[in-house]
Amino acid sequence: RRWVNLYEHRRVNFNERYRSCSLQSRKRFFHLFCSGKLPPGLTIEDIKSGVVQSKPRNRLLAQVFKELGIIEKYGSGIKRVIEDFKAHGLKEPSFEEKQGGFYVVVSSRTNAVGADREIQGTTQKTQDTTQKTQGTTQETKDTTQKTQGTTQETKDTTQKTQSTTQKTQGTTQETKDTTQETKGTTQKTQDTTQKTKDTTQKTQDTTQSTTQKTKETTREIETEQKIIVLLKQDPRLSRKKLASSIGISENGIKYHLDKLKKRGKLLHVGPDKGGYWKITG
Repeated sequence: RRWVNLYEHRRVNFNERYRSCSLQSRKRFFHLFCSGKLPPGLTIEDIKSGVVQSKPRNRLLAQVFKELGIIEKYGSGIKRVIEDFKAHGLKEPSFEEKQGGFYVVVSSRTNAVGADREIQGTTQKTQDTTQKTQGTTQETKDTTQKTQGTTQETKDTTQKTQSTTQKTQGTTQETKDTTQETKGTTQKTQDTTQKTKDTTQKTQDTTQSTTQKTKETTREIETEQKIIVLLKQDPRLSRKKLASSIGISENGIKYHLDKLKKRGKLLHVGPDKGGYWKITG
């Protein structure tokens, strides 16, 4: 349908170098070009709306297509093309006037809805990982509470020992020796109590550190997945546009792009300005 539309509206001028419509096929893209810009007063937004009056340059050719049933309704071709692409879950074609003609890029990639679903799937996996980490954190907290319970029992034992020591004072040397041994046991118990406290503190510190690292790792995974999804949709996106879409700084985008390149996930093809990103992993 779009090919017929190109021929119907193309400008015929035998003094021009490019006098016909052309089709170029690239990986996941088709580039269609036809000489001749839109008629004066007609914009790309107008033809996408499908409510404008058609102004075919080749009226005789348009009449032939109409009689053959190829043209269904004048002025509605572009709108119906867009609707067909959306109905099949494909990205909307892009339309542009340049180099003295009308330029159309058709992509076989899925539209933004598919990208959103992919992001949601990645987010769900990240949430599952976070829940597992939280479960591990809870187990650590339970262990800490048990340790604290043991510490309390040790303190109670220490207090009882001290009470026994006080009662045995003033007795025979034998009792004093026993008291001394009890004091030694008390000291060992206190040392054990201190070690238990130290272990508890280390466990809490480790839990907090692990939780923080998990959150940071989760955010990085989500950011990298968003970058890959956006570059699948438009490999020529700049760092500025990526930063605006994701909501982080351009330096942050550069950091994640460098990480993805080092891991073999991305490859930049062409010059810094005018090149594009190729997803390799």
